[in-house]
Parts: sequence; C-alpha cells; structure tokens
Amino acid sequence: MNAAEPVREKWIDHAKAIAMILIILGHVSGGLSGWFNFKFVYGFHLVVFFMLSGYTVKVRPVDLSFVRKKFNRLMTPYFITCFAVLFMDVFNALFVFKERSIAQVTGIIAADLKRSFFASGSIDTFGQIEIGTRIGAIWFLPALFFAILIFQLLVNVVKNNRILGLITAAITIIGYLTGQFIWLPFSIQSGMFAVFSLWAGYSLKKYAILEKVKWYFFIPALAIVLVGIHEGYCSVLYVTAYVRDLILSPLVGFSGALLVYLVAKWSAKIKLLDWIGQNSLYILCVHLVSLETLGAYYQKVLRIFGIEGQPGTWAVIIMELIFALFGTWLLLLIKEKLYGAFKKKVTERNVGRMDDRQRDPVVDITRGIFILSMLVGHFNIDSTLRGVIYSCHMIAFVFLSGYCYKKTEHFWKTVLHMVRTFLLPYAVCCVVHILLDLPQWSGVYFGNILKTYVLGMSFSERLLTNVDSVGPVYFILMLFVVRIIYMIIDKAVRRDSIKWVLILFCTAAGILLGNRGFWLPWSIDAALYSMIFYQIGITCKKYRALTFVTENPWLYFLLSSIWVFMIYKGGMELAVRNYGIYGLVIFGAVSGTVLVYSLSAYLGNTTILVSKALKWIGQASLILLIVHRLLNGRLGDLLGRVVSKDGFAWLLLCIIVQVVLAVLIQLLITWIKRTHKKNRNKQVNSI
Repeated sequence: MNAAEPVREKWIDHAKAIAMILIILGHVSGGLSGWFNFKFVYGFHLVVFFMLSGYTVKVRPVDLSFVRKKFNRLMTPYFITCFAVLFMDVFNALFVFKERSIAQVTGIIAADLKRSFFASGSIDTFGQIEIGTRIGAIWFLPALFFAILIFQLLVNVVKNNRILGLITAAITIIGYLTGQFIWLPFSIQSGMFAVFSLWAGYSLKKYAILEKVKWYFFIPALAIVLVGIHEGYCSVLYVTAYVRDLILSPLVGFSGALLVYLVAKWSAKIKLLDWIGQNSLYILCVHLVSLETLGAYYQKVLRIFGIEGQPGTWAVIIMELIFALFGTWLLLLIKEKLYGAFKKKVTERNVGRMDDRQRDPVVDITRGIFILSMLVGHFNIDSTLRGVIYSCHMIAFVFLSGYCYKKTEHFWKTVLHMVRTFLLPYAVCCVVHILLDLPQWSGVYFGNILKTYVLGMSFSERLLTNVDSVGPVYFILMLFVVRIIYMIIDKAVRRDSIKWVLILFCTAAGILLGNRGFWLPWSIDAALYSMIFYQIGITCKKYRALTFVTENPWLYFLLSSIWVFMIYKGGMELAVRNYGIYGLVIFGAVSGTVLVYSLSAYLGNTTILVSKALKWIGQASLILLIVHRLLNGRLGDLLGRVVSKDGFAWLLLCIIVQVVLAVLIQLLITWIKRTHKKNRNKQVNSI
C-alpha cells in the first residue's frame, strides 16, 4: 500500500456488515413473534449507515466534479437496480403469475417506471399524485445522495461544529415537519432527516470520541436500547422522515449505533464481515431485487418442503441472506470478468467522441430507443406508459435532426439530397403499399391511394376529412417540411435573434392552425409547431448542451421533474395536435429527449451488444417506420394465428420481426452503396 494512502478502518466495514444483516432481518422477519420479529432494528440499523457516512466525510469543495462523483456512486446502482426489478417483474408476470396480456405487462412496466422516478420507500402519495406503489429499500441511495450533498455544503460554509450541529438539527426537523404535510420525490426529506445523523458521525471522528469509548459504555447503551424497545421508542424511520419522539427516539438510535460500533470493533477476526461491509452497497441492491421479485420462489420452496409458520419465516430469512451474499458475489464476478473485458473495447471506440465529419453514435442509439418506443406505443398498451412514450418520442426526432443540422451554402443541392433522403423512401413506401394491395386494384382504389399519399395527411379534423391517413409515415413528410422551412430561414436571416422570432412565429401559427382544426397536407401545421424543437436542437449543439448534461448526470433530478410534471398535466401527442401547455410541453419534451440521450451515452460507454443493436435500429429508423406502416397489420394478423393478439408475446413478436426486416434492409442498402462507391472509385483510378 502507498504510504500516502489512508489505512482503511476495518471496524467500519464490520459495522456496515452488521447493519446490512440487520436490514435484511428487519425486512423479512414479519412472520416472527416476540422479540425475534426484529422490528427493533428499525431503531438504529440505518442510523449506523448515516453516521458512518458522516464519520468518513472528507471536507471537499462542492463543485460539479464532486456532485458528479456522488451521483455516479449512488444513483447509477439505483437505476440499475430499478431496471433489474422491472425486468424481473415482467418475467414473473409472464412465467410465474401468467399475467400475459399487453395491458397487464405494460401496466407493470408503467408502475415500475413511476415508482423508480419518485424513489419513495414507503409513501406513495405526492401532493395530488397517487402512484399506488413504492420503490422499496433502494430509496436509501437517493436519500444518502441528498444527505451527503447538503452536509458537505454546510461543512464548507460553517466552521464552528456546534453551530453546524444546530443547523443540521434544524434541517432534520424541517424534513420531519414537511414530511407530515407533503412528500417530495427522490426521498429528499429522508435525506434532510438524515443530515443530523451525518453530523453526529462527523463529530465522532472530529473529536476522536470512539477512541475514548471504554467497554463499560456498552452497559448504559444497551440499557437505553432495551428501555427504548420496551417503551416503543426504538424506531427511527428515515424512509418517512418520522420518529415517535424527536429526542428520545434519536437517543435510542444513537445508542444502538454505538452498540453496533462496539461489536464491530470486537469482531476483527471475522473475515466475512470485511467482505460484506466492503460490498454493502451491492448487497443492498441485490437484496432489494430479491425482496421485490423473488417472494413467489421462496414460497414455492416452503411449499415443497412443507414448512409453515415461524419456521417458514426463518427459512425465508436464511434464503434471503444466502441470495444477497451469493448474488453479490456473482455480480462482482460478472463485473470483473465480463464488464472489465468489455470496458477496454468500449473505451477504444470512444462512443461519445467524434469530430465534425463523423456520425454521432449516441444520436443513433437515442433514435433506436425512440423508434422502438414508437412501435410499442402503437399497440393497445397501458395508458400511463402510452402517455410517457407520446410525451416526446416523435418530437425527439425533430430535436435530433436539428442537433445534426449543418449549414450549407449549396441550397438546391441540399434540397435534392433531402428529396433522396425523405421523399424517395416515401415514394417507395407508396409503391410497395400498392403492390401489397394487388387483390384490391381498381380505378377507385388507385384514385384513393394516390390521393392519400400525395396529400400525406396524418389525421383530418376540419379539412380533407374524406382523405385517409398515411399512418406513421406522415412524419417523413413533416420532418422534410421542417427542414425545408428552417433552411429557408437560415439562408435568408443571419442574426440568431431574428431566427428565434421567426421560429416562435411559426410555432404560434402551428398551434393556432392545429387547435382550430386546420390540419394541412404533409402535416405542414404540425411542422410549423415543431420548428421550435428543431431550433432548440441546433442551439443545444451550438452550446454543447447535451455534452454538459451527459457529463453532469445529476441534472436528472431537474430534467426528470419537468418531464414528469408535463406528462402529469396532460403531455402531448403530435399526430392529433394535442399540444398541451405551450411552455411546459416544450421544456418537458426537450427534458425527456435529453434524458434519453444521456441514457444512450451511458449505454454506449458501458455496453457493446445493447448499444450496437440500438445503433443499428436507430440508423434504420426511417426504414423501420416504413416497414411498420406496410407490414404491421399484416404481420399482426399472421402472428395472431400463432399467439393471442391480446398477449404481450404477440407485441414482442410483431416488433422483433419488423426490426429485423428494417435492419436487414438498411444493411443491404449500405452494402450496395459501398459496393457502388468502390466500383466508381476503381473506374476513376483506371482512367
């Protein structure tokens, strides 16, 4: 070990290990009676963790680097755990509980997304919003993030430790009082409630109090805990920022923590506690996945062996402990062997870095996520999930198109390129559609189909009500119009301020036309409305806004709040001109898009297979849109002969087949272009 490195205090790991075991016991001992129901652990098990967080605090400037480091340390495991729970919930619904309908499975996904955002361990009502579920024990991670952030800010400003203690006590009381009236997302009040505990741990370290504690301190601490248990004061509920008594309950909690510290100091020879303490964060995450998703499997084991009552509860406790430890060991092994091997390859690819001549792979991954969400949204899914998808999925493509915009001096050459990029595939879609409808050919049919594709209506309200919709490919024409309008503005106007005025005027005109029911051919009115998102995309590229967000993932707390509030207030749906609240929708849809871009950047830098698949799908998004328009109904009917159309398996099969077809077509087109380019180069060189 380097002499400059601080020696790790073994007893801290042991204390974390003991507290972690107590957490598991408290969560799964509900079937026990008497003292062995382990309810008393709620009086001090988390006190141990929060005090140790204060004990190990190092006073550092609270800059972006500090916040980013803490967010990555605590919130990345949180999101991964939430995803693991979501995956297992879907798996259990399909294969254990036989809840296989589209509505049931997508309802589970929507519920897990909601509770993952709110990050509440117990309370499921947020003002007027009732989500009806909670995230579970993993609430501890966002709460700890805010507790550390608040305390570190205070330590940098307040140098007098007594005043610091008073301020942290006041923040704790504010968290306690506000929690009785309204509960905020991200367990912020739980973090506020824990700040005083961090100060207590910080003071233990500052004044070297634990070094002065003798063995006989065990006696009064134990007496306080026993009396607290007997009188009902051994309960410090950080999860709801609540205690029975603001003085007696924390006193019992700190005494219990002192007992754990003393036991930790006496257990130096137990090597297993070293490992558990060092990996307590992983064990907590694995335990939550088990607690939330594996109960049915444990009960099945009990039924097989005929174990009931309190012996059954003890058996569950043993299984939970074994799974938490073994699952963590397996997770660490996978992380070391697989992730370590992949990380070098991903780093060499430099996914998030490019020069101006290269295509941004993160944009393609983002497009892949949004085009997949569009496909899901076109099925009869849960209304909440549908609201999330439609809040920004098509707007995201407009935003990303603006983000990738490059000013050109060759106006008509660029227009010709756009015709090949957008209108030629659209024309191919029309021709293929006609060929697929061969049995329906007639004079009337050709008149209707040509009118439909020439006018390119998404839907009709007051104009052209006798014209059929072209389906999702309306977006190809709309995006073409958006880009043409912006190119005209960009060529005619040099000053950015005037461009913004013209863009805002276009957006206002689009809203007016849409709200009045004047839905125009080629969705020109929707294109006018969407100009604002195209301009915001350009501005984000100019000021490197997306890079800033990906480098500062803690902005998730701000962006996700705006996005969720927009959805709660009604969201938006571009095709039917549901534009919602103007300013809120703009900020909300952009926030959602930026968050998905950040997720894409993370996937690109941490995975290979997933990011590559999404990148291919993103590159084939236009073709996938056309394939979806042409084949979704036909594939649905065909696959409906194999599986029920109400089943989630049918939805997956429809999407998978369409994605595979689109990607294969995209790869074929790319191969043809490359081959043609090589042949042309050979001809030039031969001349």
